Amino acid sequence: MIAIAETEPDACGSVEDVGWKDVCHKGVANATNNSVFCGNVLNPAVSDKYYSSLALRLNNPADCARVGETNARDRCFLAVASAMGDPDICSRMTVKQFGWTCFIRVAVSLNDDGICDLIDTKPVRDICTGNIQNASAEKSLAG
Repeated sequence: MIAIAETEPDACGSVEDVGWKDVCHKGVANATNNSVFCGNVLNPAVSDKYYSSLALRLNNPADCARVGETNARDRCFLAVASAMGDPDICSRMTVKQFGWTCFIRVAVSLNDDGICDLIDTKPVRDICTGNIQNASAEKSLAG
């Protein structure tokens, strides 16, 4: 059925079992790289997983924004921001602690302590700059 749905996305509508219908929509979303099909999934938790999966595969934070559950959405933003090295994505997070973690990860991966300045809490900002210094020291020792 998924093979048919890849060329005829409307074929998922003929699947009667809800679980298999959701799997069909995921297959279409993956085959077409189009998250609009994730919105056809009936189970919200499953839909969130599909949006996140596609967002990570395509490095597309817009798909993270479609995730309904707050923590899952923020984890998606965190993963995409880390993969893309884009601190602007961190600002879209709802849970402040996830945002801090995001800024720290991106700052360390880019070795850019200017990103730490985006953190509004001094003790966390200090942790961020400390992590960059530690990562730089480890690189110096390794190579």
